[in-house]
Amino acid sequence: AAGWGDFTKGYVIESPRFDAAGLSGMRLRFFPKGHTEARGNHCSAYLIVPGRRQVTFELSVDDGAPRRETHAFTREAEDRGWHDMAPAKETYRTVSATVIGSVEEIQVSGRTVSWAPMLAAGWRDFRKGDKVESPRFDVAGLSGMRLRFFPKGFKDARENHCSAYLVVPGRKQVTFELSVDDSVPKRATHAFTTATDDNGWHNLAPAAERYRKVSVKIVESVEEIQVSGRTVSWAPM
Repeated sequence: AAGWGDFTKGYVIESPRFDAAGLSGMRLRFFPKGHTEARGNHCSAYLIVPGRRQVTFELSVDDGAPRRETHAFTREAEDRGWHDMAPAKETYRTVSATVIGSVEEIQVSGRTVSWAPMLAAGWRDFRKGDKVESPRFDVAGLSGMRLRFFPKGFKDARENHCSAYLVVPGRKQVTFELSVDDSVPKRATHAFTTATDDNGWHNLAPAAERYRKVSVKIVESVEEIQVSGRTVSWAPM
């Protein structure tokens, strides 16, 4: 792209757009002599992913060891990579990117919904009481549900715990499981009675700086009144 010219610190080269692993319009951004914030004598490399995707990827320069990162891309020209990618050289053969996996903000599989909260939040820093809400989703015959997440905990949570809650509109009794990343799911049965009623845990899991997913599985749901032949079942709670 740049020929074999002499480069100075801060000089940037961008690749053509490319498609890989189901993602379209990606680019590589490379600073042969380093970004302005790079340490002396280091090159810098970054991946650009358009749209809203959480992507796990590896970057490498020539035969250098790949570096891996998971990042939520939320803006059209947002990039992610390393200021100090590798020692700088006069010439380079290849800058390589491997897409390990990518996640939409909401993914539905059977009765389970996984939400990437950092896509909604833009990977900002959180304080206790800060809240992020998922888009509405439908699963297991229930419509318009949401997840409500406090990355650093609800105000009543213990220190260094995150909080998560399921919001179910309408009048339904729901048995569900909630989990964060790879934590053990917690199960509850709750009668949701208002459009904004939520249920979950103040102390769902230890708090982290970043989260990959908040997941909910709908185990069972019951309408307030169910009729089967001559039998009526009522959920009084």
